[in-house]
Amino acid sequence: FITKVKKILECICVNCGKLKADI
Repeated sequence: FITKVKKILECICVNCGKLKADI
């Protein structure tokens, strides 16, 4: 369960990074 949450958080971080890069 913790690993799954960590993966989701990493995915969100990556998405945020992409959004910031786009902006």
